[in-house]
Amino acid sequence: MGSSRLLIFFILPILLVLDPLAPAIVGDHISDGVCTRIADYCWSCSNTNNTFNNGSIYKQNLNTLLSSLPSKAQINPRFYNSSLGQAPDKVNAIAVCRGDVALKDCLTCFSNSVSILLQNCTNKKEAIIWAERCTVRYSNISIFGVLKYEPVKFVPSPNKISNAEQFKQVRDPLFGNLSEKAAAGDSVLKFAAGNALVPVTNQIIYATVQCSPDLDKQNCSDCLKESILDIPQCCGGVGGGRVLRPSCYLRFESNPFYESGADTLTGGGVCTMRADYCWSCFNTKNTNNGNIYNQNLNTLLSSFPSNPKINPRFYSSSLGRAPNKVNAIAVCRGDVALKDCRTCFKDSVSILLQNCTNQKEAIIWAERCTVRYSNISIFGVLEYEPVKFVPSPNKISNAEQYKQVRDPLFGNLSEKAAAGNSVLKFAAGNALVPLTNQTIYATVQCSPDLNEQNCSDCLKESIPNITECCGGVGGGRVLRPSCYLRFESNPF
Repeated sequence: MGSSRLLIFFILPILLVLDPLAPAIVGDHISDGVCTRIADYCWSCSNTNNTFNNGSIYKQNLNTLLSSLPSKAQINPRFYNSSLGQAPDKVNAIAVCRGDVALKDCLTCFSNSVSILLQNCTNKKEAIIWAERCTVRYSNISIFGVLKYEPVKFVPSPNKISNAEQFKQVRDPLFGNLSEKAAAGDSVLKFAAGNALVPVTNQIIYATVQCSPDLDKQNCSDCLKESILDIPQCCGGVGGGRVLRPSCYLRFESNPFYESGADTLTGGGVCTMRADYCWSCFNTKNTNNGNIYNQNLNTLLSSFPSNPKINPRFYSSSLGRAPNKVNAIAVCRGDVALKDCRTCFKDSVSILLQNCTNQKEAIIWAERCTVRYSNISIFGVLEYEPVKFVPSPNKISNAEQYKQVRDPLFGNLSEKAAAGNSVLKFAAGNALVPLTNQTIYATVQCSPDLNEQNCSDCLKESIPNITECCGGVGGGRVLRPSCYLRFESNPF
């Protein structure tokens, strides 16, 4: 890692000379910053009157903190925030990776961005860089959880469109929908991606939005709303563009630019690329490393792979006293063997602790099990939120006919699962779509500590969500803390 970083520092100056820096194409004075020629990196040294001297304590703190990003970000590859030093030499830094980007690419983006930022914002106490895959910023004032609109950078596409008003009527509602989903995200990820078809044309608008995850829901929503209003000034009449702010960004293009399957990475949780694990850190009350709550959490969750010997499919327990009491539940899918249950519990705990660092409440939905913990009582309590949608990428042509078979199948399975016992509330089945070769395979499950009515209510709430989650595709999952449902066109 050290040799790679040194190599980057030597190569980048050459590349930046060969590829001269160009100001934004936008002429309005509001747009602030400079980009590389292909706009894969844009930056702003946003406090031009606040400088430091080479060799100063601030400079040392800045170099130490930023150089640690590529390694420390492995704890949570999508979001990293930290401080170093004491005022007036204290440095605060945030690094946010785009919600669909793989760990390796996150680390590369952080490393390259830091190098460019230090080279181009020499002796500046505050700066930001927006890369295509990440954002890195630092300041001598507090930036954590603070909504900041300025500086703003507009990066319009050079490709003009002839149907600008029709395009806008599809683009703006798409951004409104994605903004709601991103704002509803958690303290690890506030990101959403999606696309929409412009009627009577072959144009598809691909879009992403993201907020710095340390923002609360309202601030994230406000930042994105302001940015949507800026689109005409930034990118009116063209088929793509970016509105970049310290606290949020939005982007749209006429061609896909985010990772395949990123449409599933909406607010409410994040998934691995194949969606074999999805998780949400949905209570932003933080703990500190080494405190009593964290010790109780680690002890309790680490016991999961061994304790379920008594009941391999369902385990619930608590440890500690309020306010440091931890409550945890682990539920294995009803058809999974004991050995696979233990493996799923073990892997899920590891992923949860790695990605929901210092969070008092979190959940992970794996393909074979669910693990959750909280500082409040969760046993026998019906919880609908957070909800995570995981649609299949495989579209179907007979959506209405498919729905007429799928929904009654889920209704039947839900009744069977709700009628289960305190050890297992699970049902699986399949049904044939008439006049086709399509078979719908489905499962439903509730946390077995729920009573029959609560299980039924949870699943009934999830069935209508299928249209929002997975309408027009041949499979998908609706995941909640208290229940889940899944359907596919192949046995699973």
